[in-house]
Amino acid sequence: MPDETPTPKKSLDRPEVGEYKGNPILSIPVGKSGRPFSFGYQKAKAILLSVEEIRAFVRSVEEKE
Repeated sequence: MPDETPTPKKSLDRPEVGEYKGNPILSIPVGKSGRPFSFGYQKAKAILLSVEEIRAFVRSVEEKE
């Protein structure tokens, strides 16, 4: 039986590919703690389609800080 447990909630220092319920996931570190944020193929595609808007969002928030 394949492992159905998502990547453990450990701290990460770089992105890691894992598996959840038989599907590939990507876990990326977030913040100083490196706590992982995980997503699969469909969300990865959505992120890539919106990367310019995400960059603009990050810039606008950083400018206000």
